[in-house]
Amino acid sequence: MHHDHRYKFKGKEKVAKSRFLTCKVFFKQNIGHLGKDFVVCGVHGHYKTMKIEWPEAWVKFWDRLADKIVKYGIQFMAGDFNMSLTEVPKQLRSRGIKVDCVSWYPWLHTTKQLHDQPLGFDSCAIFYIGGNLEVRMPYDFREIPRLCAVAAEVHRKTGDDPLDEYEGQNHPGQHWSCYRSKGLKETEDEKDLMKRLRDLLIPSTSYQELQAIPRTNFYCPYLRVTQKRMDKNEWRVGDRIHNGAHFPLCVFTKNASARSRDAAKRRGEKPRRRSKSKERFEFGKDKGNETYYSGQGSGRGFWRI
Repeated sequence: MHHDHRYKFKGKEKVAKSRFLTCKVFFKQNIGHLGKDFVVCGVHGHYKTMKIEWPEAWVKFWDRLADKIVKYGIQFMAGDFNMSLTEVPKQLRSRGIKVDCVSWYPWLHTTKQLHDQPLGFDSCAIFYIGGNLEVRMPYDFREIPRLCAVAAEVHRKTGDDPLDEYEGQNHPGQHWSCYRSKGLKETEDEKDLMKRLRDLLIPSTSYQELQAIPRTNFYCPYLRVTQKRMDKNEWRVGDRIHNGAHFPLCVFTKNASARSRDAAKRRGEKPRRRSKSKERFEFGKDKGNETYYSGQGSGRGFWRI
């Protein structure tokens, strides 16, 4: 925990505190490209510091974070960066660190707009540090033109994955115009949604650079991760969001399979015998994709090809 700056709130003296929690996570088996252990960090930037109310304290926040990433070898970082969320990759890359956003949550505000743009997003996100990464998110850098579209109707009519909609003040995070404020003095002309989304979403390693990495057989020579989109109805309290709650984020690795696509399909179609433990095997279809089920008793696990 670090004391960023002193300030007064309702006549009382207070201290703005930013927090970092760094841990090492261990696994029983190897996680491709990561090994059996890796270092994670949880971050929370004080809302006044992240609004850049004290520019010097704001710069020192990024300096401390960059130092910790180097010192402890942090690979995954998740946190609440408040109104400086879109600054995370930009600030860390300027300090020599390759960082990529791998999970975030954009949404639509039904009434509030700036420059006719209704986009909002949560102030929490997950980042991977190290480069050589392929990220698949429902809304990645390829979706920036759509996210910058004016009027909610355009968002609803384009794409197969509509944004969730919120109204009033009951929403996770803020409307995009609130992010970054230069000490609350930022003018509307200085606000540029496309630039902020590019700062957040453009990958540190381009697709062409990834394809240039030598590979053998079916082994993918770089890490691949995919964001799983969560259901907003699973965390709402009735039809509202609990005050101060953030949208749950989830990302998982999608590394190279040990078998080719054809080999996995042949293996899944091969008849199997029941074991003495009465283990049950089934083959099924799910949304047009081959899905192989295996399980014991009433539960089933599954994996897709």
